[in-house]
Amino acid sequence: MFAIAVLTTLVTLFIVLPTAYASVIGAPFVPAYRSQVRDIVSAAGIEDGDIIYELGAGNGQVAVAFAGSGNVKVTGFELAPLLYLLAKINLKLKRVRNCRIYLRNFYNYPLNDANVVYFFLMPKTVEVVAKKLAAELRPGARIVSYAFPIREWAPSAVIEKPGQQRIFVYKI
Repeated sequence: MFAIAVLTTLVTLFIVLPTAYASVIGAPFVPAYRSQVRDIVSAAGIEDGDIIYELGAGNGQVAVAFAGSGNVKVTGFELAPLLYLLAKINLKLKRVRNCRIYLRNFYNYPLNDANVVYFFLMPKTVEVVAKKLAAELRPGARIVSYAFPIREWAPSAVIEKPGQQRIFVYKI
């Protein structure tokens, strides 16, 4: 009985609470459809040599797609330990070498070398991230937001398909 209580406490402390925290400050995990992952990668206008950041990597499916889009370097950040582990497993199974996923808060990481930043975040978080991006990204950097726009910015493109979330593209 004691072992079950200890295990339950450990699972709560190291998996449930961090996952809940990540959902509150970023977004809940919602995997994108494969067709939308293709649209996200296409919308980013990837070029050889691009440095790509994914803010909230989830299970790594978008990071893997970015990594397969050419001679690029992909870095993903995830706060939920279980999703982080799934992303790491995904990278290993698909033998992706040009992508790293970190169990880390992206707010504490400089993004100034990015050519592309992708995220699926809740609207309030998008507004906070927009300030970070405006302060750190170089002219010409591309930003792709899944589902929610950056309200104060005019998108350079919006991808809309029936029954799917919108994809917003911005250029600094």
